[in-house]
Amino acid sequence: MPKIYLAGLLIFLTGTFAQAQNPGDLPLSKAWQLAFDTYPGLSQKRAQIGETLVLKDIASSDRLPQAQAQLQNSISTFAGSTGAFFPLPGIFNVNSNKAIAGASSTTTNFYGSVVADWNLIGFGKINKAVKAADAEVQQAKSSFDAYHLTLQAKVTRQYFDVLYNQSNLSWAENNVKRVKQILELSKSLAEAGLKPGADTSLAAATYLQILAEKDSWNGKFRASKITLTETVPLQPLDLNLPVTNYLQSRSDIPVGDSVQVTHPYLQVLEKQIQVSEARSKAAGSQALPTISLIAGFSGRGSGISPDGVVSNDYAASYNNMANNYLVGVGLTWNITGAYTSTLQKKRFGQQAQANKYGYDLEEKQLQTQLGSATARLTEQISQVNKTQRAVLKAQEAYELYLSRYESGLISLTELLQIQGILQQAEKNNIDTHGQLWDQLINKAEISGNFNYLSTQF
Repeated sequence: MPKIYLAGLLIFLTGTFAQAQNPGDLPLSKAWQLAFDTYPGLSQKRAQIGETLVLKDIASSDRLPQAQAQLQNSISTFAGSTGAFFPLPGIFNVNSNKAIAGASSTTTNFYGSVVADWNLIGFGKINKAVKAADAEVQQAKSSFDAYHLTLQAKVTRQYFDVLYNQSNLSWAENNVKRVKQILELSKSLAEAGLKPGADTSLAAATYLQILAEKDSWNGKFRASKITLTETVPLQPLDLNLPVTNYLQSRSDIPVGDSVQVTHPYLQVLEKQIQVSEARSKAAGSQALPTISLIAGFSGRGSGISPDGVVSNDYAASYNNMANNYLVGVGLTWNITGAYTSTLQKKRFGQQAQANKYGYDLEEKQLQTQLGSATARLTEQISQVNKTQRAVLKAQEAYELYLSRYESGLISLTELLQIQGILQQAEKNNIDTHGQLWDQLINKAEISGNFNYLSTQF
């Protein structure tokens, strides 16, 4: 016998635990993770980080020597005097003195060159440009973090919207059951001649109204599940949420919290300030000159021999080769750019100042919103507890009045009034919990801490 009792107890505990866990439910943390893994907006932010990393590499590449190579083979006319130079890429004409009388007026040409320009002294221009690019990388990362938090809050609001509508649907279904019980009771009493037949009509009218309200909440519930699929890539039928915890009493809610300087929304503005300051420094350095090491090598050939004999054969362009090189130091200074860079520096300075004001404004708004949410939470916790007690009292009263109606001591109108009071108490309880969770979501987004919500759902 003890073994049988032990086995029965084990089966009971196992069933209770399985029901509490309900493996078919979608936890809030899993909904977040599904959104983080698949939401296109977050992927867009990741791609923007990749873009800024490439731009930083481009800025760093300016430290490398800039080299250009050119090869060309052409047919051209020739006139004037000879000369060696390093042209920009394009058509190169070979010039010569007078040709022998009767010779061809065109000939073939070959030209090849390699030139290099290496910035030796840029007075910090490249370093400042790289720092500005790095600041943009950090800005893109902070923008990703802020969007990550915004998405987390969005998923949470959609998730709790489903819970709210599901709670209201359950409330409507319970109302349908109660009123249906009243309707069946009024029919039996009317058939027994204990109550007038008008009671049945009144109960039937109330029952139809409750059914219509149930249909309304069923539509809202299904619509909210479809809305949740925007961020959570699941089919609406697969979205089973743990609604049990939604209407439980709350005494462990953390009320106090603060806005940290590391909050993603503040960090976005902080990085914008740093980007503007870095761009201002980079713009200021553009007013300075650049000292470069320049070098070049060229080889040229033509169909004109030193004695003036001209050949228009295509292969003749590789004859009569002449090679030249050039090495030196050059200084480049954009005088007009010195003025425009000063204006750009002022512009980015004003931009940085505007971003600082924006940071102060955002910080003040977050602090105010957090204080408001905290103040409302303190009162709503008390309100939730009171509405739950009101539901219990209304349920007790309804059971008593239902017995009194069945005994013929009260009228149907009185019973329906008591049912309406119970119905309103339950609805107030749902709405109060909805406001409570809404403030908790606001507080979690402002503080950047969703731990409490994830542990409850």
